[in-house]
Amino acid sequence: MIGEIGNFKMKKLLLILFIIPSFIYGQDIPLTEKKVTTESMENKERKLKEKEEKLYLLKDFNEGKKDAKNHYKCKNCGKNVTGVLSLITPVYGIIAAPIYSLSPPKEHNLNYPSSEKMRNNNYNLGYKKQAHKMKSRRVWASFAIGSAINIAVIIIAVSANN
Repeated sequence: MIGEIGNFKMKKLLLILFIIPSFIYGQDIPLTEKKVTTESMENKERKLKEKEEKLYLLKDFNEGKKDAKNHYKCKNCGKNVTGVLSLITPVYGIIAAPIYSLSPPKEHNLNYPSSEKMRNNNYNLGYKKQAHKMKSRRVWASFAIGSAINIAVIIIAVSANN
């Protein structure tokens, strides 16, 4: 038996000498340099880039909205006309309010702080959208106030006659 190696010992020796080193040294690219991507990973990366781009565009849009809140004064926007017509009768006010509130503010009434900023499309859109929103709210508030005063005067007049 000297010089003979058993079957089990031979399998063990082959495993140690040939198979295990092939796993250890068989990698041709170190793991730190290997870039593994799947389609879902690429989609996530693409969506992240799109989201960053939208956030950048949204920054200008929000800056325009903020500036509109500070600079748009709603002069000649129809709120006074709507309020007076609502004082006469709410029927006239309800005709005027949608007409004035649906029309966007005129360029010369915008009172924007910088014409250079208005050249940026996202800033311009944010400023005009906020100005239109403010105009609409003020027109409808004038309608509500004028109508409330009109109805209050009618109620007082009717109750005074009784």
